[in-house]
Amino acid sequence: MESKSRDSCKDAKLNFKGSFSIQYAIAVALVSTIYYSGYYHVGIVPLPASTDLATKLSYTIRCAFPMVLILLFFIANVGNKRFFTAAIDPLGGNEQIVQLEKNVLANTLEQFVVSFTLMLVAATFLDTAEKMKIIALYAFTFVIGRILFRIGYGISPNFRVLGMAMSILSVFMLVAVIVYHAVLL
Repeated sequence: MESKSRDSCKDAKLNFKGSFSIQYAIAVALVSTIYYSGYYHVGIVPLPASTDLATKLSYTIRCAFPMVLILLFFIANVGNKRFFTAAIDPLGGNEQIVQLEKNVLANTLEQFVVSFTLMLVAATFLDTAEKMKIIALYAFTFVIGRILFRIGYGISPNFRVLGMAMSILSVFMLVAVIVYHAVLL
C-alpha cells in the first residue's frame, strides 16, 4: 500500500516535470515568435514620432495601458468573486473561494511593477524609433502571458507555468536589452 502511494507521488512529479518542460518550451516559442515577427515582419507596431526622452516616455506609458487594463480586470475578478459568494465577508472563513483570484491579482501586480519599471528604464536607453518597438512588444507579451497564467492557474496550479514563463522570459530579454545598451554602447 505504501509502495503504491510512493509510486503515485513519483508519477505526479514526473508528470509535472514533463508538463513544466512542455509549457516552458511553448513559452520560449511564443515569446520568440512574438518578438521576432513583431520586430522584423509585422508592420502594425506603432512607433513614436521622435526619439526625444519625453516622446519615448509618453510612448512607453501608452504601451503600458493594456497592462493596466489586465490588472484592472483581475481586480474586478476578485471583487466579483467576493461579491457573489460567501466570501463577501473576508473574515467569515471563506477566503479559499477567492484565493485563486487573489493569487493571480497579487502575481500580476508584482509582475506589473517590475515590468513597467523595466519599460521606463529601457525607453531611456533605446535610441531609435525602430528599437522602441521592443516596448510595445513587451507590453503585448505581458498581457498574453497574464491571460495564459490565469487560464492555466484556473485549470491547475501546475499549468500556470506557460504564462509565468512568458513573463520571466520577457523580463530577462528586456534586462538584457538594457544592459546591452547601458554597458556595451
